[in-house]
Amino acid sequence: MVTVRRCGATIHKIYKKTNETVLWVALYVHALLQSCGAPLQSRVFFSILLWLRICCRVSSFHISFCNRYQLMAKMPKKPQKRPGRTSSGWQAEKSAMTRRAILDAAVECFIELGYANTTTALIAEYAGVSRGAMMHHFPSRLSVLKAVVEYLQDLRIQEYKGLMTDIDVPEEQLSRERIRDSVEAAWRYVNTPSFIAYEELLAASRTDPELNSVLQPVEEYFEAQFMAAVKLVFPHWEKLQILDLANDLVQFLMRGMALSHMASNKEERARRILDYLTDALDKLYTEYARLEELKQSYEDQVAG
Repeated sequence: MVTVRRCGATIHKIYKKTNETVLWVALYVHALLQSCGAPLQSRVFFSILLWLRICCRVSSFHISFCNRYQLMAKMPKKPQKRPGRTSSGWQAEKSAMTRRAILDAAVECFIELGYANTTTALIAEYAGVSRGAMMHHFPSRLSVLKAVVEYLQDLRIQEYKGLMTDIDVPEEQLSRERIRDSVEAAWRYVNTPSFIAYEELLAASRTDPELNSVLQPVEEYFEAQFMAAVKLVFPHWEKLQILDLANDLVQFLMRGMALSHMASNKEERARRILDYLTDALDKLYTEYARLEELKQSYEDQVAG
């Protein structure tokens, strides 16, 4: 567009100079006709006609160019085309999607069929991929197990953070309502597919040496990562240094409730436990917060 503007300015200057040049050409033709002995009226008429003819041509070109420039200025700019994905980039993306589909299918199999009944062929069927694609990503059953365990551990921590974030706000006082929100979120967490699938693997690992060899080395690391997430989302409890106690109370109670899948009236009984747990946590926090205040007051008196 800058180039068009510069061309427009140049044409405008040429147009002005051309008018002056045409005038001089007309005067020259007039003098030439006069030297040839042409009548005065013919000389004047021919010179004026020539001048008008040339001016009309130049003016017509100038007007056409200006109109075209204005039209181009009003036209919307065409969006720049984004560089297309390379074949290698698309293959990498497709490979990642296939791998994710296989892992999700494995989780679904563990929940619906159980660990003992899950085979690589069933996982491939649930994922909607060929046996060849399955073998390409996971050559053996053990490789699938290792990948699923790692996938579930990362997913569980992400889901926990998503459920618990913004419940315990550092700038606000921790109320009973906030504690209740955290209890409800913990109950939803132990009912997620990722939690249920992982518990299926933990239960099966007690009598399955191969699965135990996969879970045992990483379980301690997972608990450390999970506890770091708990400390991040519960600053009030961390400040009172009773977070470990509160977390163990919630986790063991919730895990037991989640695994009681054959219990009658489970939802109603779960509500009673959630109410009791909320009261217990509220009492625990209130007592320790009061002790912390007394401790701080005593230290201030001694320091003073």
